[in-house]
Amino acid sequence: MAHFAELDSNNIVLRVIVISNTDVDANGGDLSVGAESFTGSLVGFSENGAAWKQTSYNNNFRTRYAILGGKYDPINNEFLKPDVGE
Repeated sequence: MAHFAELDSNNIVLRVIVISNTDVDANGGDLSVGAESFTGSLVGFSENGAAWKQTSYNNNFRTRYAILGGKYDPINNEFLKPDVGE
């Protein structure tokens, strides 16, 4: 199963959902813009949602698993802990 984090316009994590690996593979594969776009079209966005980013439950990429209230750093391509900044 693949995990995706919904981000607001400030890259704050609003929620994390699970998508099947089959759907991810059929839409560009892991870490692809296609899989992120597919997630948005499948699930939609919450009121403040602006983007979807894949996250790793096992911390295999983007430093750590996305945590509610944490932040995505697009420059370093990583998820940060809430209120800690690292």
